[in-house]
Amino acid sequence: NRALKWWEQAHLAVDPLMELLFLFFALEAILGTDRGGPKARPLALRRAILSHKTTEHFAHPVRVYGLYKDVRNAAVHGSEAPKVADDELTAFSWDVRRALNEYLDLAKAEALTNRDGVLAALDSDPAAERIAEEFLPDK
Repeated sequence: NRALKWWEQAHLAVDPLMELLFLFFALEAILGTDRGGPKARPLALRRAILSHKTTEHFAHPVRVYGLYKDVRNAAVHGSEAPKVADDELTAFSWDVRRALNEYLDLAKAEALTNRDGVLAALDSDPAAERIAEEFLPDK
């Protein structure tokens, strides 16, 4: 429910940077980690695995990783955030919407009743290591 509220706020935002931040809040509400350290890589990997488990394809992790690392982090940590092209923001918005639906699909298909169960299913997926090694920069 919280993720849906953030997604809705993203679509009410007038400022593209605020839209992007709200979209990340939505994605992090379902797939984020509260562990310390960098968060772009685990979030991007979980997003890729979520789509892999539900569609047998995967959302390429580079978009989430790059936007998080370069734009979201800059904005949140007080730097000047680079502008994001309209088509890139639209594509990211659609990807977050798909992630919300895939999250519910996975929970239903695997009878997972809470966020921790979904995250455990994603983190233990055998494809995670291969996708991380092939598409994401080192930790």
